[in-house]
Amino acid sequence: MVIVIENDYLLKAKQILEKTIHNDSSDLIKKLANQMREIESHGLSALNKVLIDNTKVSSRTFLSYLAESNFGIELARYNHPDGHLQYEPEEFNRTDFVLKKNEVYYCIQMKRLSSSERENRRANIVEEIQRRFKQIALDKYCSIQFEEDFSEVDITEFIAFVSSKVMLNEDNIKFYYPTNQHTKAVIKFIDSPERQLRHLTIGVTGDLHMVNVTNEHTSQAFNSMKRAAGVYTWNNSDCMINIIAIEADHYDDIDISEACFGTEVFTYSPDGKRSWYRKSNGFFNHADYKDKISVVVALRRTESDILSSYHKTLFINDKYVHQISKIGEIMVVDAVLTNKDLPID
Repeated sequence: MVIVIENDYLLKAKQILEKTIHNDSSDLIKKLANQMREIESHGLSALNKVLIDNTKVSSRTFLSYLAESNFGIELARYNHPDGHLQYEPEEFNRTDFVLKKNEVYYCIQMKRLSSSERENRRANIVEEIQRRFKQIALDKYCSIQFEEDFSEVDITEFIAFVSSKVMLNEDNIKFYYPTNQHTKAVIKFIDSPERQLRHLTIGVTGDLHMVNVTNEHTSQAFNSMKRAAGVYTWNNSDCMINIIAIEADHYDDIDISEACFGTEVFTYSPDGKRSWYRKSNGFFNHADYKDKISVVVALRRTESDILSSYHKTLFINDKYVHQISKIGEIMVVDAVLTNKDLPID
């Protein structure tokens, strides 16, 4: 019986990953199966079901529901056995997580911050490159840095370029596509001594040069908070604490801080001294949300793996600063930012 159950979790994990670039990672399949088994043991079978059902429909929803799985298991572990954790209970308007602990209800609505149009375009490029890398039988990882003018039309030529460099079998050497003089991408091969890969596999990607996306990210963070807050038809209180949790791996503290508290404005006096203030356009200043939400928690993965625990930064509503200690009773709090703090990223 144990073997049947074990195989069932492995099968479900494989089905979830089959539409993603992670579909041939046996280590990840086992890790996801173990996480799903543990989630089930905490009475959160609905959390597994929503992950399975939604990734059957579209792989694009995969990371959003996986973020819920990652955060859900963290909450379950941290609050066991003293807290009672539910996933999308009907009586709380299907709020993602509702935890009762020490006679306080913690309602947590979760969002994964959506990628920008630029990031979506880049993600599609990387996914297509990885798909074509399955035809390159090299047991190595690679890192790729892209210039802004690398586009979908470059993919076929880039794959041919990479195939020609594979024959050299050189590790940690940068290869410039198409030339050193006009570079659109830089690729480097990295040996993988700890495991055998079936084909060339992307380990990490990035930008060749810094790209300023602060304003775009702030706007998207603000809009995600608005959508999350829509679930709350009741105000925040000391016995019913309303929380928005956002997975924000690619967002800086300044992006989320400006979305929560308002745009930073700097002024300089004739003697060169700098002062600053915030505009009143932040989420916590909005009439519809200032009484509803206690805190926005930014979740950032502590590991490069898609299955990971989170570093948690609290962006606290000024009205509810006194609730910081209460929130610390249900999760590890790594950092706290208020309206008066100036993030340094």
